[in-house]
Amino acid sequence: MIYDYAFVKKPKLYYKTAVVFVAEQDVFDKQKEMWIAARSTTETLDMAYRSLEEAVVVYINTLAEINDYMEKISAYVPEIEKHNPGLTQKLKERLRWGE
Repeated sequence: MIYDYAFVKKPKLYYKTAVVFVAEQDVFDKQKEMWIAARSTTETLDMAYRSLEEAVVVYINTLAEINDYMEKISAYVPEIEKHNPGLTQKLKERLRWGE
């Protein structure tokens, strides 16, 4: 006796198609989340890069100011030694060793 399995095959095919569709939808959702995370990461890295650029500018300006101050201080060394002998040597040692 030959049975027609069409009535069995169609629901199975429908079920398998639905499972594949749901799985594909999950993949698309994960890809969407991944692209959102990538955009967020890119924005965060751009902000960090800008902050780093600003920090470098501040650092360079600070070094220039320190250099200017050191030159101004060195102009006063003869007067300092005249009124406080040995003070400049003590300051050099403290600056050198951080004590």
